[in-house]
Order: sequence, then structure tokens, then C-alpha cells
Amino acid sequence: MDETEQCGGFLERAMAARKSTIDRLICLLAAACTPAAADPCNGDTRLCDRPYNEVAHLTTHNAYSNRDYGFIVPSPNQLNNVTWQLEGGVRALMLDTHEYLGRAYLCHGTCGPWGRKKLRPVLTEIKSFLDSNPNEVVTIIFESYLTEERTEASFVDTDLIDHVYAHPIGAPWPTLLEMINAGTRLMVFTDDAAATLSWHHYVWDHAWELPFEYANIEEFTCEDGRGTPGADLFIFNHWIASPLGSDRGVAKLVNQYPLLHNRAVECWGHSAWNPANHLPNFVTVDHFDLGAGSAVVWSLNDTWPVPPLWMTQTDFARGDSASLRVSGLDPGARVYFGAGFDGQGIGETLPGLQGTRLDLLGPVIPIGEAAANPGGVATLTMIVPTAAPPGSVSTQAVVPLPGQPALKSIALDGTVQ
Repeated sequence: MDETEQCGGFLERAMAARKSTIDRLICLLAAACTPAAADPCNGDTRLCDRPYNEVAHLTTHNAYSNRDYGFIVPSPNQLNNVTWQLEGGVRALMLDTHEYLGRAYLCHGTCGPWGRKKLRPVLTEIKSFLDSNPNEVVTIIFESYLTEERTEASFVDTDLIDHVYAHPIGAPWPTLLEMINAGTRLMVFTDDAAATLSWHHYVWDHAWELPFEYANIEEFTCEDGRGTPGADLFIFNHWIASPLGSDRGVAKLVNQYPLLHNRAVECWGHSAWNPANHLPNFVTVDHFDLGAGSAVVWSLNDTWPVPPLWMTQTDFARGDSASLRVSGLDPGARVYFGAGFDGQGIGETLPGLQGTRLDLLGPVIPIGEAAANPGGVATLTMIVPTAAPPGSVSTQAVVPLPGQPALKSIALDGTVQ
């Protein structure tokens, strides 16, 4: 199958998978509406038949580090307890386990009066949520300084062991509905390379992640951190690190829709560091209640199986042409396209792009605009300039939103020979 046929197949699946519109995005941005709440399978019937590794989950960084559990120093990463997070739409929790005074605890770095919480009560909260919400699938990602034996004992003592799912390495992933019907609605990962239990999955056998220490927004990248890019699951770390802990004002800025959405889509389509063009599975943030994390996760699941922007081929010679396509639009919506060739171009001249962060590879050259067809797809033909330097090709689409910063999609799509 050639690249054009593949893209056509993607288009058909994408259009069948969603009915996304810019009006709907604006509605979410304005908090004037929410996705249907009573649908099964993590709140959306469309997710029921989707494999676990093709679903985006709102994820809380250091979920245990919150004021309800008495965490003071460094300043907590979340506001309230795990139950509150799960009830607020979080479906994956990052937890750091330690042994303290002979027991299993959750601590940030070290355990002490400045912050510690016994593990078992938190696992009991998770079990209570699962028992009360039989159509929800939840994930735990452990940073573990605890033996596997103590971890297992905590799951057994709280009866949470009854909910765990065991996934063989390399096997196809079950759909959310299959996990629900089997009663195995809890996925557990750990960074303990010595883990041997079938349900206690060594995370880097299944996933890779972005770096997790960014000092400011300008340092955000799509470059891979731990794990192997192209693995089945993509951990999308999106927070600003500080020795003093998490600042709610900074989190509110970082979690705003345009920044979080644009970076998530950018890293989804960044084939240099994401060779399988895998959607971000675990959109991980501090203070999830601030900003638009839920709306971004909804948008990613709505956009699946392809990023909003893609091209019909990946390898070019000078003078070649290829189609750029953006989907999920209102019929008639205007889209502005740009391209960068090894960082050459002037991105600030793109309408609607002023004041936003440029492409990671450098600015882009405006190459035209197009209107979405009745199916909500905008297409533009790009011709590779004869003077284009050899190297990477980066494409960009900008969708202006009335009264809002523009949405943009960026992808490193190929190379010029």
C-alpha cells in the first residue's frame, strides 16, 4: 500500500471516528459545555471499542502530593485527594511508593512530617471509585522505592488485586469494553525493573515518555526521555519543575488550552521523536483542575486515529507536491498552512499565529490557505521549492478561533533528499 492509499484509509477512519467541530472546541474552551457524561467506557461510547493503547487519559503528576494528605514541602502538585481527582475526570495517577517505618507509604522524595501518606488508604480510594463506577478504566504509574512483595501485599489487603489487568509483552491490547467486561479495569505500571508479577508491568517494556524536568515553557520539547519511542504507550509530561514544588499560577498558565493542545498535537505528529505517530496516552499535568486538561484529552480522543494535520508522503525531492490535510472542522472553516525546510521560514507572518510559540524546528513559510469541505476536511497542495535545502520538512496548520489564541497543529512529516 502506498502513502496516498494509507492516508486515504486514515481519512476514512478519522471521519468515521469523530464529528469534531471548531464550534465544539470553542464551547469546551469557554467551559460552556461538556462531553456527554453518561456514556460508558470512560465517559464516551466511542472509546468502548478502542484498544487501551489508543486512548488518551487525563493524568495527575504526583497525584498523592496534595493538601488533603498533608503535603506541605515541596508545595503539592495537586489540590485535593485521589477520590476528588478521579471524580474530576482523571483516569491515570502517578504515585511514588516508599518504605517508611516498616510500612508502605507515598512520599515525595523523602518521607517525613512535611509530607507522607500510607499507601493502603489511597488504594482503597481507588477501589471504591472503581466499585462505584463500573464503566471506568483507571491506570496507576508507580515510581517505586518499595519491594514488589510489599506492593503486592497492599493490593491484596485492599482487595484492589481483584481489579488488575495483566498484559503480556507484545500482545494486542484489549479494548476498554473488553477490560470492563472482564472486570480487569485497573492497569498498573512500575519503574521497578525487577518486577515479575504478571499485573505489575515494568513501564519501559510498554511505554516511553517526554522529559520531566522543564524549568520554563520555552524548554518544552517533543524530544524523547526514558523508554523507546514507538512503544505502545506515550507518556506526555507537561509541567514546570521547581525545587520549591508546584505553583498553581504556573500550572494554570501551562495547562491553558492553546499551549497544552498545540504541544500535544505537535508531539503526536513529530515523527522524528514519535516514529509511530502515536497519540499521547497519558496527558500528565500538575493541578489538573486548572486550565483545560480535560478538554485537551477529549480533543485528542476525538481526533484519533490521526493527528489533525498529516501529509500524503514523507520523502520528497525538490519540485515534488503533496497534500496537506486538516480534519474535524466546520464546513467552510478557513485554515492557514505553512511549511518549514530545515528551520527556514517566517512563522510570525502566518495569520492568527502572532504571539504564540514557533515550531520546534524554527519558523515556517506561509504557503496558502484553504476552506474545509462539507466533510470538515481542508486540503492544500504543497510544492517543495527547488531551492529547498536537504533535511527535514515541517508543516503547520493554523485555525483562528474568534476571541481565542489560534489552534495550530505542527508535525515533522518527512525529509527532502
